[in-house]
Amino acid sequence: MAVPLAVVLSRHTLTCRRAAQAFVAAGLEVVQCESPHWGPSDRDHVRLVLLDLDLEPGTPPERLAESTGKTYPGVPIAAVAGLRATERLFAALAHPAVAHLVPKRGTSRPPGPATLEELGSTAWPDEHALYTLARRRLVAAEGLSGFFLSGTPIHTHVLRRTGERWAVLSALEGFVGSLELPRDRASRVQLVADELLMNGLFDAPRDASGEPLHRAQEPDVALAAERPVTLSYACDGQTLGVAVRDGFGTLTRERVVERLSRVGDPDLAPAEGPGGAGLGLLMVHASASQLVFRLVPGHLTEVVATLRLGGNAREALLFGTSVHLEVAGPVTPSTDTAA
Repeated sequence: MAVPLAVVLSRHTLTCRRAAQAFVAAGLEVVQCESPHWGPSDRDHVRLVLLDLDLEPGTPPERLAESTGKTYPGVPIAAVAGLRATERLFAALAHPAVAHLVPKRGTSRPPGPATLEELGSTAWPDEHALYTLARRRLVAAEGLSGFFLSGTPIHTHVLRRTGERWAVLSALEGFVGSLELPRDRASRVQLVADELLMNGLFDAPRDASGEPLHRAQEPDVALAAERPVTLSYACDGQTLGVAVRDGFGTLTRERVVERLSRVGDPDLAPAEGPGGAGLGLLMVHASASQLVFRLVPGHLTEVVATLRLGGNAREALLFGTSVHLEVAGPVTPSTDTAA
């Protein structure tokens, strides 16, 4: 049986090395190239392409993504960058084949290095982000599966009324408190969970005309029996993850891309419309190490946010925020263990 392939398009030594380590550990064979126009002769087994935008710093990211997509049609592209990382990564996300964004260490905030040489030996994409995205692509994992060490318990709460939000947030607060996290990290976990729950309970539920079914100002409202909202969380000592899933599927890739393209925009205003994804999404992005969107239009939205716990807060911020978009796919029951 042929081993599935990952193609690494980069000439940055550390990026090639760290990507190879992550992808081989995930079960992929790695082929390295230095041009989006080249590739292995056996392209039928390519499952993932890592496109280093630093390969051609003067080329618009959309053009690099387009060239790569023509060489590997139908294969998801993971874009990484160190030079003008925030700007170029979100520009690449506008291309539909780009499904993953991974900034290189220490380069996710402007101004960043100006040349490839300035990246030196300190910048590389987060190996954990590369490993987990490869595993999710290979085994179609859902929820928090694949982010944690084997055997890590996953706590799940199913909300059937909007008023249950406070109880599940309190349960999460108790769990986080037992971990004795620094106050700033504990606050970030609560912020992420609350924002994702608000989207699932009040922004996602819409009627046929697009009007919201529930409003945050209303008293406790029962959710449709077939469309509850689920909050899950877990921690293995190095990573803490929070996931919220709703059964409406109103959040679209286009809306996620539009909002994330405004990261760092001082004039950004709150957004209205199906699925939410307004200022709250940007606050979640700023708080998370990885942000995963599983979007099945008309059926479900699942957003997973993970936070790196290893090292101090400054070290965690060096890796920036990786973004993963998984659009469409099978609707399967959750396998998480109920709390």
